[in-house]
Amino acid sequence: MAGTLIVEAERRHTRGPTVAPSFSLPLEPPDVTVLFGPSGAGKTTILRCIAGLERPDRGRVVFGDVEWFRSEPPVWVPPQRRGVGLLHQDFALFPHRTVRGNVGFGLRGMSKLERRARTDDVLRRFGLTTLAERRPAELSGGQQQRVALARALAPSPRLLLLDEPLSALDAPTRQDLRTELRRLLIGARIPSLVVTHDRTEAMALGDRMVVVIDGSVRQVGEVQEVFSRPVDRDVARAVGVETVVAARVVGRRDGLLVLRTPGPRLLAVDPGISVSRVLACIRAEEVVLRLDEPATESARNHVTGTVVSIEREGPLERIHLDCGFDLAAVVTPEARRELGLAPGRSVVALIKAPAIHCIPHEARGEPPAQSEGLDGPSSR
Repeated sequence: MAGTLIVEAERRHTRGPTVAPSFSLPLEPPDVTVLFGPSGAGKTTILRCIAGLERPDRGRVVFGDVEWFRSEPPVWVPPQRRGVGLLHQDFALFPHRTVRGNVGFGLRGMSKLERRARTDDVLRRFGLTTLAERRPAELSGGQQQRVALARALAPSPRLLLLDEPLSALDAPTRQDLRTELRRLLIGARIPSLVVTHDRTEAMALGDRMVVVIDGSVRQVGEVQEVFSRPVDRDVARAVGVETVVAARVVGRRDGLLVLRTPGPRLLAVDPGISVSRVLACIRAEEVVLRLDEPATESARNHVTGTVVSIEREGPLERIHLDCGFDLAAVVTPEARRELGLAPGRSVVALIKAPAIHCIPHEARGEPPAQSEGLDGPSSR
């Protein structure tokens, strides 16, 4: 079961932003697509417009060969006729019904025997048979999530929509259930669209992603491609690129760009852009720290900097450097102790040229980079 989802619509809110997504997305199971962006970006509004729970002010929503909404001439397919399964943030289980009653709730149009057989099959597939007679209050958060997903999938929907499916769970449970949720979505073999603002969840759950910022779609692509190659500054920040520095292209050689930054010059792989002003994007995990200049090292960029601050982030520590521009790196606590890193310590940051992703600085109407600060010291 597959289909292309087309959303070209506008939804205006009286006391909120206008959400105006425009994208065409082939949904091919078992791939999972993530609708990603910061809180308040408009992701849930887009999901509700697809499900038919909100009516856009104008535009169209199409899935496969069926037009679900069009403003002119008017077309409107109500949610119950769209064949969409929806999993809410809080699971929305019926507290007075058993697990069996919740899972079988949406199986209308079946005989009693057919409904029983279908419910039993879904309970078995989701490992819920032994919990069939329990009520939601007697289940753990992870069990409730499985029941909610089983209920959404029981009617065999054409499309499954999940709105922040892990947000109602505590952090340890959320971490444990990411892998299980992806396994269940892949096994269902139904096109799935998952809303999340969490970068870790996006990478763990998705094959493709649609990035939504300020009500509009900024980038669509494979998850790893979007995280590695954001198209503009806002997307780079949304996907967690820690270093975004204005630079000017001052030379090209051997497939590389020579970049002048507020600090040292950098070498980056030439993506084939013709502009002279760029934003150089560097992920913290691509930066390797050393105390001295290495004798042999394949990294093209050796940048001297001073440690400004150190922040603990779970099992890693984020090191903020002043290299003429702000540069972030991540290390383990053990590596930080071995290097003796502390505020004021001088270090050498090694960055390979392919790890520096350049995007046009004028992208999406951004003002041109100011010349002040771009004439800093050159790299070696």
